[in-house]
Amino acid sequence: MDKGSGEERAGSGRTSRSMAFRFMENELVERIEMRIADLTGYPAENGEGLEIVNYGLGEEYKPHFDFFPPIW
Repeated sequence: MDKGSGEERAGSGRTSRSMAFRFMENELVERIEMRIADLTGYPAENGEGLEIVNYGLGEEYKPHFDFFPPIW
């Protein structure tokens, strides 16, 4: 999100292609999410939807900070 305008825009630090699945979107995604939950010991509903990312030659994901603003 652009800090000045509030508009959503592509980040300059990521040059990959990606796609995301909704939580429990289909049987395969559900199985993967449940396996991750088993391995980590955290409930699947505490996670985010799966995302598949493809980096071509020369593409990168620069260091950055991810966070959600507190809800008060």
